[in-house]
Amino acid sequence: MNRRNYIAIAGSSLTLLAGCTTGEESTDGETSTTATDSPGTESVTETPTDTPTPEPDPKATITDAGLLRERERYTDLARDIGSVGLGGEVIVGLEYELPVKDGAVSAIIQATVYDDDDTELDRSSMDSDAVVQDGSAFVSHEGWFAFDTSDWHTGRYTIELVINATEYGTTADPVTVEFDIVEPLGEGDVALELVEKPNTIRVNEPFDLTYNIRNVSDRDSSLTVDAVVVDHEEVDAVELERDLSGNIPAGGREQFSEVDFSTNVTGEFTYRIPELGVGFPFTVEPPRD
Repeated sequence: MNRRNYIAIAGSSLTLLAGCTTGEESTDGETSTTATDSPGTESVTETPTDTPTPEPDPKATITDAGLLRERERYTDLARDIGSVGLGGEVIVGLEYELPVKDGAVSAIIQATVYDDDDTELDRSSMDSDAVVQDGSAFVSHEGWFAFDTSDWHTGRYTIELVINATEYGTTADPVTVEFDIVEPLGEGDVALELVEKPNTIRVNEPFDLTYNIRNVSDRDSSLTVDAVVVDHEEVDAVELERDLSGNIPAGGREQFSEVDFSTNVTGEFTYRIPELGVGFPFTVEPPRD
């Protein structure tokens, strides 16, 4: 994943006014009382009427929110992850309902990050607009925001989510998501599993390598690896730039691949991730006869 900041409504209201009879101006929603002074005519008192209370304009509603392991992986709103490794990417997802006005929804969604001293660290916003053709009064949407944690510190953090239904001018009740920034995954925190490679690898022929990294620590955390090393039994090792990043819950795993990998040297190799202290061997055979 690239570690940068990202991110990813509205009927009419009817106001009823109390009518006034001829005479004094009415107050507090009651009609005035009128009496005649003509001889032989009885005074008539009109019965006060209540003024209907206008219905409030509808608001957007945040129905669920939580951290995601990956962007758009909304199943993780079931709280699969509660902390992120320092230098990883905090991804907060939300599900929300927007009120429809004149066949459309329009809203501004905002996410604000606070540290454990209640200091604002970052803020991001996005628009949510859509045409609604089925006559619904509300529609459900999903969205996410991503924040880079490279300049943060370990500790407790809070993200506040707010939605404004722009055409109504109403604001949803804020929802907060709390989480921790912890140490990223390192040596002793992971295991390499399910390495897949061809049975025979030929020199100068491209091949794929696939492997899983499992979080064997007791904390939800992140991979923040930017390089791997390929060792050879006789020639100098080669360091390759790689972005092995991802949020992994305790006991969870992520898959990574080398696609169209190739070498012009035969012999015994070791693919290593020094930052994690793991690796696996592979052999490159001479060309086909």
